[in-house]
Amino acid sequence: MQNPYEVTGESVTQDYSVSVADDYITASMGRRFGNLILDGIFLQFVQFVTFFIWGAILSLLNEHGAQDLSIQAGLGFFSLFLMIAPYFLYYIGFEYGLGRTPAKFITGTRVVDELGNPPSLGKVVGRTFCRWIPFEGLSILFSDTIRCWHDSLPKTKVVKVR
Repeated sequence: MQNPYEVTGESVTQDYSVSVADDYITASMGRRFGNLILDGIFLQFVQFVTFFIWGAILSLLNEHGAQDLSIQAGLGFFSLFLMIAPYFLYYIGFEYGLGRTPAKFITGTRVVDELGNPPSLGKVVGRTFCRWIPFEGLSILFSDTIRCWHDSLPKTKVVKVR
């Protein structure tokens, strides 16, 4: 019988090439679709509240004589900004701050980088901008790894956490 603790002069190495992300299970297409629908609903609510408040502010400004064309142009530009800002604040704020949007809390998923770590701010910003690529939502249909372009380009993935 050989002693398993006996030193033989041979070095034993362990293969650490497997990444942490291999421990995660990629979220199914159904969960990803659920995220898309729920995030769309939540984002519409955020935009509704934003425009409701902005409309009240514009009404007050118009009542108090903000009729100058330069003021109107500035308000129009700010209105355009308010159309886009909630979208970026929603995704960047939730995915960078918490690793998941409200929809991902509901579906039990989260965003990680390719190593399974929380994504950096740059990766989250990249994900958010990639969502604006035309037909990006259809890119999941042509992927064998259930990853859209907003996952593959910034090198992130959505995984199950429960």
